[in-house]
Amino acid sequence: MKKAYRYDDEIVFYFDAFDNKYVAQGGSLAWRLNNPGLLLSHSLYRTGYKSIGAYHQYAIFSHPLIGQEALRAWICSTKYYDCPLIEIARYYQPNHPEQYLDRLCTLTGFPREAIPRSLLIDDFEKLLRALQKLVGFSPENEHQLSLLPKIKARFYLSDRKVEYYLAGYDTLLKKGEAIEWVETHKLDAVIVHKSNGEMYLRSRPGHHFDQIRFKQKDYGTEKEFKDAVREVGQEKEGQCIWGFINGLSNSPSQALESASFISQTAHGEHVLYLVNDAFRSLPDSIAQKFGHHSESVKFAAQFFKMLIDLSEQASSQNKPNIIVFSHSQGALIANLALSRLTPKERQKIHLFTLGGATLIEPDAAHPESHNYFSLPDLILKLTSYTFCTFLLRLHDGKKAGLKPEQVIEQLILEDIEMLLETRDPKAIAKFRKQREEYYAHELWKSQNITILNEESKKIFEHALKSPCYRQQVIDIIAKYRR
Repeated sequence: MKKAYRYDDEIVFYFDAFDNKYVAQGGSLAWRLNNPGLLLSHSLYRTGYKSIGAYHQYAIFSHPLIGQEALRAWICSTKYYDCPLIEIARYYQPNHPEQYLDRLCTLTGFPREAIPRSLLIDDFEKLLRALQKLVGFSPENEHQLSLLPKIKARFYLSDRKVEYYLAGYDTLLKKGEAIEWVETHKLDAVIVHKSNGEMYLRSRPGHHFDQIRFKQKDYGTEKEFKDAVREVGQEKEGQCIWGFINGLSNSPSQALESASFISQTAHGEHVLYLVNDAFRSLPDSIAQKFGHHSESVKFAAQFFKMLIDLSEQASSQNKPNIIVFSHSQGALIANLALSRLTPKERQKIHLFTLGGATLIEPDAAHPESHNYFSLPDLILKLTSYTFCTFLLRLHDGKKAGLKPEQVIEQLILEDIEMLLETRDPKAIAKFRKQREEYYAHELWKSQNITILNEESKKIFEHALKSPCYRQQVIDIIAKYRR
């Protein structure tokens, strides 16, 4: 810890080298101050130790071990090391030093005339433990030191009826809840009061440590939180909750264009879309393909939770459906984000992927969720080559009049020929069983996938504005608007 400030008689704020904020509360004062001897700030000049803050006259140390070393050095200073224990007693209880000395000698078993210099090493440690116990620095009185999460992003709609804050990456708070968290020292932010009485949240200014409330004129230049969602269209009575997650290499204007297309298709209805300005995020996409939960994935999980909350807030008895379109990398983000939700939450999301960099499995979201990809679209073939090859074999087999079981039998025979070196019947039988289980799972995964545009002559077709993908959006919106 680098700095510390007293907030009130029960709360001490600590700050580390990275400006992270911690709150120490509960337990004894000695614990909250990391000061096991309750040393006064002005008494430290003899010890060679410095405090990082002060609680009235008491020093605050950066760590309990530092406080213990300061106590050891304080006892070894010229003022106490060669003097009877009554001198230490006068420090802690100046009006009744004899009473304190009696308690100290009872704990240690030392004679009243003992001096620190004469003590053996074990007895000196016993003296240190006794002094700490007398000021309340014992395990049963230990305080709580909590790292306060910062607000990572704001989920904000322009009509001001909806405002959420993301505490850390896993907790989505409504505005009122976020303010309460700041007031109860669970969130590192400040409450700013406007002249009209309205309150809003801002990140804590780097030069303010002990305040959590400001008047607007005192706060200074406002530091906005990162916005995690954008919106287009007008909210209409009874509409579905439309969502969208764009893909890689989409500028903000391109993402707006796609979201606007969804809104226009839905007769101008309100559409929320995740901020994924991924113009230079190819490394991020590669990491996501290997299962890394990047910031955009964490934001997407909270985006889903916000959509669920908006649906639950609807006054109608039948809650509006949540329909989310994801394109390209957006499908990859959505798939990882779903894993951060509970099964009950996932079942509320109707997720439709279009040219996705991954495919959503049948039980990952609402049962009506579906994947669409165009034959000329190379993205899925590049990102999920093995599974995509299986899908295309099924597709070609269907065109040739074969059942899926017949296609799988062909694949198993090819695998035995290419992958198995032995001709031992038992080994072949065992390998066949393994491949049957493997392809049965692959077939299960394929049940919510539709291959589009099989007659297309194009070499590459991936954009959301491609006719095949646009038509699917139109059809899905028409279905759910009815």
